[in-house]
Amino acid sequence: MNNEVLNYFETEAKDGNWDFLYNPRNPKSYPFIIRLQKTLNLLNDISNKKICDLGCGTGALIPFILKKKGNYTGVDFSEKMLDFIKARYPKEISENKIELILSDIDNFDESKSFDIFIGLGFIEYFEDPEKIIRKLYKILPNGGHLILSFPNSRSLDFLIIRLLTIFRIILKKIFKPNHKNPPRKMWSKKNAQKILKTVGFTDFQIKNYYVNLLVYPVTVILPSFSSFVAKKLEFTWLSKIDFFVNGFIISAKK
Repeated sequence: MNNEVLNYFETEAKDGNWDFLYNPRNPKSYPFIIRLQKTLNLLNDISNKKICDLGCGTGALIPFILKKKGNYTGVDFSEKMLDFIKARYPKEISENKIELILSDIDNFDESKSFDIFIGLGFIEYFEDPEKIIRKLYKILPNGGHLILSFPNSRSLDFLIIRLLTIFRIILKKIFKPNHKNPPRKMWSKKNAQKILKTVGFTDFQIKNYYVNLLVYPVTVILPSFSSFVAKKLEFTWLSKIDFFVNGFIISAKK
């Protein structure tokens, strides 16, 4: 990852914005919460298993992993993100229930051993995602488990965002936001599965998340109403149609 991505996440952690993304009181939190919930549904018995949270941020996964008696390791290249976890879970860290590693995955110690890798909002920030996936495959034991989330390039929302590119550029010039979101790679299910299969992963399970009919800019102007509608539609037949969902999660095994 480059410095632009690092600076973005350091700022998000420092300002408390990232942790607030998982707060139910935040009208913009629903996409992150439903992604987390559907990821947890892909985990079976993780008691005593070693779970590595890739790009762990402020540790949204931690309480769920500890409740299920899993051994949690969080990896992030943002020191401020990890500082947030240290302040929130000092007891669990001192009891070795939580391990934190400050590292870019490119430089991650391959001698480490884990049963499950989970990466939410992670793989889309890499210029060479296949290289990262190959590294994760190498570290996992046979039967090891990888769960990654992907932003959906075939979604209605992304289509509208592309169509409104000029409009968005004008708005940014007018309002001049303090910092911009770093670039990220959008994915189709076909491309994601192709890379995972090429590397050697099998036994795929795929879950769509965040049914989104009220697309940009409505989601920005009316986030509470947009989330209300999304919640009503999340578990309907619309969730099976890629065009209406903003992301998908793939579970695969080595």
